[in-house]
Amino acid sequence: MSRLPRLTLPLVLAFLACPCGRAWAGSQYVQEPQLEACGLWNEAVHQLEAGRLDGRAARERFKALWQTIKHDDLPSPKEKHWQWMFPLPGYDAGCFGESYDAESYRFLDGPKARGYPALRLFIRDVQRDGLEDRTKKPQPVVSASDGAVVAAEKYWKEGDPCPWGDYVMVLDQEDKLFFLYGGLGKIRVSPGQLVLKGEVIGWLGRTGKDVQAKRLGTQLRFEVHSFDDGLFYPVYPGRALRVAGHTEWPIPEGTVRPHFKPPRFTPVPGPDDADDEP
Repeated sequence: MSRLPRLTLPLVLAFLACPCGRAWAGSQYVQEPQLEACGLWNEAVHQLEAGRLDGRAARERFKALWQTIKHDDLPSPKEKHWQWMFPLPGYDAGCFGESYDAESYRFLDGPKARGYPALRLFIRDVQRDGLEDRTKKPQPVVSASDGAVVAAEKYWKEGDPCPWGDYVMVLDQEDKLFFLYGGLGKIRVSPGQLVLKGEVIGWLGRTGKDVQAKRLGTQLRFEVHSFDDGLFYPVYPGRALRVAGHTEWPIPEGTVRPHFKPPRFTPVPGPDDADDEP
């Protein structure tokens, strides 16, 4: 693999220094050269989704970086590694909004991509103000898997071409799957950071062009992709989410790694607008 350019390392450091990317105490990061590669991957995703990087160039860049970022820095998988954690504490598969359509989707098309390779996971938010109705607080989002953060965006604003809003992309280095969490309002992770299954990576907001333009319910845009030869292939996540584990709920204040155990309540279906279509 060709030597990775050094010119983007200041961008990584700048992201870590800003309020949106500042790591919480106890956070762990991948080592060099993976840390730099995650920063470059993050930059490539941003440029692609902003329409400043064409698909062919993006594919070559992702192919070159893949050989570095795919190496696993986490301990050997524990029991039930195969089982994902449901990304919305306090909810289960009843909150699905089935809008999944990946037939014509190409990740490398950037903001012009057609289809919708994601599940809409709605929360209870009758006022559509970004607050969960039962807790009156922003809804936490946890990582469905162990992995490394390879992209994160905090500065989405209305009119931006990226459909994800504020988002986090996590690479499960064991299973070689990318998990994308879109529609966030606040994030607590940054590129290169290692996260554990069930760890809080951010909180839902009302970002993303579908939510803003169509006034849909507050939702997590949840995507999963496999990767091969520079290309991303959508993976339908519904079946795995139906057998996913759950964290405790509500999550104690200040906790970012809640206990992995069934919630102490009967999971409730999502709100009525879970049937909304894009």
